[in-house]
Amino acid sequence: MSAESRIVLAGAGAGLVAGLLGAVVALVAVEPSISGAIDYESMRSAAEAAVGSGTGGDHHAMLDAGAAHDHGGGEEEVVPRGVQATLGVFLSVGLFGMAMGLLIAVAAYAVLKLLPQLPARRAALVAGSLAFVAGFLVPYAKYPSNPPAIGSHDDLVARTVAYYSMVAISVFAMVIAVVVATRLAKRWSWFSATLAVGAGYLVVVIVAATFLPSVAEIVGAASEIPGPVTDGDEIILDGYPAAVLGGFRLGSLLVATTIFGVATVLLAALVGGRGGDRPVPVAALQAGAGDPVLSR
Repeated sequence: MSAESRIVLAGAGAGLVAGLLGAVVALVAVEPSISGAIDYESMRSAAEAAVGSGTGGDHHAMLDAGAAHDHGGGEEEVVPRGVQATLGVFLSVGLFGMAMGLLIAVAAYAVLKLLPQLPARRAALVAGSLAFVAGFLVPYAKYPSNPPAIGSHDDLVARTVAYYSMVAISVFAMVIAVVVATRLAKRWSWFSATLAVGAGYLVVVIVAATFLPSVAEIVGAASEIPGPVTDGDEIILDGYPAAVLGGFRLGSLLVATTIFGVATVLLAALVGGRGGDRPVPVAALQAGAGDPVLSR
């Protein structure tokens, strides 16, 4: 089996394990917030319907409408919520982890091509770290994850295009930065080259984040976080729960960190364990003609 095939298979395996661990984290840290967001979405729909029908002051009617929505009075679910919150989490997050493992493996192979003297284990660690920063952390800083009831189906396409535009710009800028750093390092020190391309990368992503629209601009509101539902001066339903939003975003960050971190460490262990941790020769001594050469 070729070196390319081995590193790709190692990346897929590492990513799958990382994805399954990430699914466990998602069940603990994200699913409670999703359930809370769905409950709020149902109550908000009922409250807005009550205001629109002129029954905003009848809180019992609002709650009854929300309960009816929760128990099948609304649109029928294609996949039951119980399946989504269990098997669906493991399937979706597991596949995402495998995809990220493959991405890190390809990035590690590219790093080895650029820097053939670098140990494969170190290349995997570098590739995983850069993939996490460029592929998730920077786009997340501009467009953090949002639970249900933020945004709507009408602006879903626009929000998706904006997010993946940020991802594409960040990843492309990181690739250029790595290539430029390897060339600058031939004339400068690695420290100076890294600082220079790091500053350039930050400039590019900050400019991109400045010009790309915010979620609030996309949905056409003063804020992406829904405010209270009111009927005149009376508040029928409070604004979006801060605990639900904060819990969802923190949980999403923990899941992504788990996936990228575990996939990177496992890939580094696998390529190192297969003889891929190639040390740089540091000495070659020859005592005289016919004497053995000592090297490491």
